[in-house]
Amino acid sequence: MGASCIACDNLATGIGTLAGLDGREYSALKCCDCGLAWADPLPALTEPCESIYDEEFYAPSIGNPTRVASERRVVNAMADFVERIVPRGAFLDVGCGEGIHMALMRERGWDVCGVEVSRFAAQHARRVHNLEVFHGALADANLRPESFALVQFRHVIEHLADPRSALERAAGLLQPGGVMRIDTPAGDFWRSGLGFVLRMVGNTFPSLSSKSYEPAQIRLSPPMHVFCFTEAALRELVGRCGLTTVKLIRTYHGDPNHYPDAAPTSLFGCVARALDVVSAKLNLGEVLVLYATRNKAGRPV
Repeated sequence: MGASCIACDNLATGIGTLAGLDGREYSALKCCDCGLAWADPLPALTEPCESIYDEEFYAPSIGNPTRVASERRVVNAMADFVERIVPRGAFLDVGCGEGIHMALMRERGWDVCGVEVSRFAAQHARRVHNLEVFHGALADANLRPESFALVQFRHVIEHLADPRSALERAAGLLQPGGVMRIDTPAGDFWRSGLGFVLRMVGNTFPSLSSKSYEPAQIRLSPPMHVFCFTEAALRELVGRCGLTTVKLIRTYHGDPNHYPDAAPTSLFGCVARALDVVSAKLNLGEVLVLYATRNKAGRPV
């Protein structure tokens, strides 16, 4: 019997093998219906966290004024949209990192708390920003049901061994009418942007680019990125978790309002970025940003 998709429960098929970042070999599986792809076997989330998401990982960005300004724009764009749906209240950031989004949401008048598996990041958020952060998995955090107006998973679900359980848990933490935001890389290759295609060409002809892009590592790179969602898979999954999608956009790495990234310096990178911008205008971006709500009756829709 084949593996079942966590998003739509249909069967998956093998599409090849992956060389994991940990030196192990993984199989790549893909749902025959919604297109969700994942690595097999699925590693425990905690395996690589302490060794990869350490002080060295966060050092280049912590306290960087340019990054703080970019993240402020992202947070304001998110909050402006969410506050048209639900009044300001409690904000839960799952995978909060060093806490920059929580700190910025607190400035806007939200009550904030976070969950983070990196010990270094959690300690930094508590010490520097005086934030309430639980170090560990969402399932182990003692959080009150129906107590949050907004729950965020920003580039988190692709790392989780069981994203469906995590989203179901988070849905139960939302107050009636509350909003969930999910950001994750898009896995439907032919809708992943013109810049993405150009970088694939750059991978074939490395002299064209200052960076080599391996397609398998962009989409699946276990044990870190173990799931890759298509638009159909993400919509299906949040629906199975009792939520209704109210907005889904396809953006790009570098979008100042959704996913800021360092400006490219090479000619190749600048051309790829320009194509990314065009792709996003055509709803062909590399990053999925989804907003979903829980119905006001306080039970799954």
